[in-house]
Amino acid sequence: MGSSMSTAHSMEHVPDDALGEVLVRVPPHPATLARASLACKGLHRFIGGAQFRRDFQAHHHKSTPPPLLGFFHDDQSLPNNFLPIGDDDGDSPDRVSAAAFDPKDLGWRVVDSRHGRVLLQSPDRVRFLVWDPAAGRRLYINAPPAMLQLQLAAANHHFMLRYNNAAVVCAAAPGPGHLDHSDCHDCPFSVVLVATPDPGTTVAYLYSSELGLWNEVATADLSISSWLRISDRPVALVRNVLYWTLVHQSSCVQSSILAFDLHTHRLYLIEQPVYIFDAEEENVQVMETAEDGLLGLVAACGLSLQLWVLREYNGRGTERWSMPRQIDMYDLALAPIGSTHHFDLVWILSVEGSRVVFVRTEAGIFEVDLWNDLLKRRICDAYDIQAFYPYKSFYYRGTGAP
Repeated sequence: MGSSMSTAHSMEHVPDDALGEVLVRVPPHPATLARASLACKGLHRFIGGAQFRRDFQAHHHKSTPPPLLGFFHDDQSLPNNFLPIGDDDGDSPDRVSAAAFDPKDLGWRVVDSRHGRVLLQSPDRVRFLVWDPAAGRRLYINAPPAMLQLQLAAANHHFMLRYNNAAVVCAAAPGPGHLDHSDCHDCPFSVVLVATPDPGTTVAYLYSSELGLWNEVATADLSISSWLRISDRPVALVRNVLYWTLVHQSSCVQSSILAFDLHTHRLYLIEQPVYIFDAEEENVQVMETAEDGLLGLVAACGLSLQLWVLREYNGRGTERWSMPRQIDMYDLALAPIGSTHHFDLVWILSVEGSRVVFVRTEAGIFEVDLWNDLLKRRICDAYDIQAFYPYKSFYYRGTGAP
């Protein structure tokens, strides 16, 4: 008791500017400020102040990227849509609360997570939720009018309602202090929706948070690929282009990549490598590579991971791919006991950055470094998760998230 009273008494005599200089230098982990605020009422009041939170973010954004707090996922049989990472002990203060990051919209599907925001789509696919869990902000958006008209006509079988996918991106112009999107909470954002109104045709809609409305910004005649549909796989952002995978409607085998340029609003197709073996929908993921930010593709083939890099694309349907990396899952001790060489034993859930891939086997979900052939850690049990959406943000426990 005496030590606690002494600490509280001493804190009262520390000038705010000196206290701030000390506290902004603590590690930007979700638990550090919470622990410091428990020392005494004075520290709790100071750390809870808006000015200190702004100073803390500004200090760490100069040298530290936002930490990875966990993953949103698509398994609706679990208690909520968020899996925190950190200490293996679920009660550890080093983990953010899964309940705090539960969107609480039953049946809504997570479709993207980027720049501190999460994008969800309603079960009937005619509403979106743009959610900032760390700041506690939610914005519900009706789908473009064309999709709403189809829903009102009870045309739930229509291509546009069935085959679409979306992405959320920060719309702030790059500049000093905003090169890595480390603090996008107050920045404008865009939602890009790609849909198939008719077989062979793809349309891109762009929602602007500044204007508060949708615009149809691109249409592509993909009649040569009339049997392709947009998959539910996570979208990849490489430089200024969004990439989705397309699958054959009849077989669910992927063969193409749909690209949307955020600057020119151009839609176009890129053919996948022809030598990918048995690459089903859940086993292929588009990504950025560590080689100068080129477009890449990671595929699970048998019990191995193949990394493909797009070396050349001239805009006229001519692609040149190379495969610089292949990892045997047996070498990483990830193969399930008693498994055989069937490709459907490994699922690719997501990628993070230019080198990390998250895979699911019967033994669990693992984080793998493609470029170092390194098993970094086991994330959790396998469950029935088909897709991961990594979430990065500075977060202060007890603030922001509901």
